[in-house]
Amino acid sequence: MKKPTQHRAQRGTQPWHYTVGARLPLILSSGEIRCSTAHLPDGERPAVWTSLDPVWEPTVEKAWRSPDGKVLPIDKEQLRRLGGGLFRIGVPLDAVPVDWAAYVRDAGSPPEALRHLVTVAARKGADYLGWRVSFEPIARARWTAIERWSGAAWEPLEAPSRGPAAPSGAPPTTPDAGA
Repeated sequence: MKKPTQHRAQRGTQPWHYTVGARLPLILSSGEIRCSTAHLPDGERPAVWTSLDPVWEPTVEKAWRSPDGKVLPIDKEQLRRLGGGLFRIGVPLDAVPVDWAAYVRDAGSPPEALRHLVTVAARKGADYLGWRVSFEPIARARWTAIERWSGAAWEPLEAPSRGPAAPSGAPPTTPDAGA
């Protein structure tokens, strides 16, 4: 089996919240990107995570829990196929005011959890200094774009003010990670 090419992090100026199609209907129906509470160490503040990488945030590729309960590592293409597509929501920079240094200082994360995040970022080719966070949900009125990965490029799904239709055919299983 051919090993996937390592992602090479880039840093743009547009923060993107990357997610999967299986989670998009909940985001759309709630009218906000909610703070992730999945797998948080005790005392850590829930947060909305975004990335300044204009191509992809490879730390989204956590793992997949199969219908038989096995947890399997996955890559971008597998996540696209299993997660009902790949999506991203653009937000303005001021909606995610917390950079990595402020996150380390203010999130309440144990040092070992912070080291783990940096280690995973390095292993996957991500730029943790390009992560931006909000400790508050981000309302739909603040979204600047909603896009779907076609398999070759990011394409506008629909203007955020009108809102896209929820993707059909979302799989019955879900990613084993917060979106």
